[in-house]
Amino acid sequence: MNTGRVTRLWATTLVLVLAACKAAPRDTPSNAGSIADGVLVPTELDPEIAPVTTGTGGDARHYYCTPTTTAAWNGQLVLYLVGAREDPALSHGFAERACARGYAALAPAYRNERPIRDLCASDPDCYEPVRREIVTGDDLSPLVTVDRANSLHHRVDVLAAHLARALPDVWVPIRDALARRDLSGVVVAGFSQGSGHALILAHDAAAARVVLLSGVPDRIRTGEPGHAPATWLARWAASSPKTPGERIFGVNHADDPFIPAAELAANYALLGVPDAPCEVTEEPPAGECHRFVIETEPCSGTVDAHVTPSVASFGLPGRPCAPGGPSRHLGPTWDYLLAAH
Repeated sequence: MNTGRVTRLWATTLVLVLAACKAAPRDTPSNAGSIADGVLVPTELDPEIAPVTTGTGGDARHYYCTPTTTAAWNGQLVLYLVGAREDPALSHGFAERACARGYAALAPAYRNERPIRDLCASDPDCYEPVRREIVTGDDLSPLVTVDRANSLHHRVDVLAAHLARALPDVWVPIRDALARRDLSGVVVAGFSQGSGHALILAHDAAAARVVLLSGVPDRIRTGEPGHAPATWLARWAASSPKTPGERIFGVNHADDPFIPAAELAANYALLGVPDAPCEVTEEPPAGECHRFVIETEPCSGTVDAHVTPSVASFGLPGRPCAPGGPSRHLGPTWDYLLAAH
């Protein structure tokens, strides 16, 4: 594999494809079925928060959806972390599906302007400090500059506090649990680069569940004979993660150009994810499933295969992996991931 070509695809083409295929945001919440959803501007919630530029040049916005009554709420939260340079206002299909099943959900805009693979390349020790600085705001890496006010933690805290003022019965307990870094009632999910941040959160606190969509991508010399995991993944089992592998689930496309199958399997094994593979189909999964695989006809050498796990539907005539197409949908698989196991 030409790693230079992969890097360029990761940093440019993927961003453009994601921006083009996601649905337009709904700035006015909808209350159909006792569910409200909408987008919020991070800088308006806290003046210390800086804007985040997306792949299309605009400023990223938070997305939320929420039951409006406690009777419609299952008592849990989905925290969904988008990929590099994505805008949560556009990229929130998994969170939206979760709210239809009784969850509250947040997809925060956070400091994801640079693909970490671009920053760290083949330095295996680089990946964790960069990720942790983005999550916590601690000064851990010279490659990013994220203070506490702009950390993922703080952005989520501010967003939850804002929603707690509007819908206290649902969001006050969520706000308080997040402030304690208590993830016992949280499904932490992430797409692509966001999957690695989801794992950092689940490493430090016991999450109800972890869902990795097209992740986790932290490997060096990917596609070459000398490929290897980033150090933080290689040391995962020995680092006392708070969330066990039995609570980790993943969805990947078999034709993903960024995560070859053997490397993905190696990362899953390091995380302790049970070797329980299932193919994504139009039917609800039967039996135990932890490693979901999307199989299609070849994806024509585009980044579509990488995107498919993060969109509700995909596939067009002649383009079996086209995001947003009506040919196939992930609803039954996502519902399985959102159900207790």
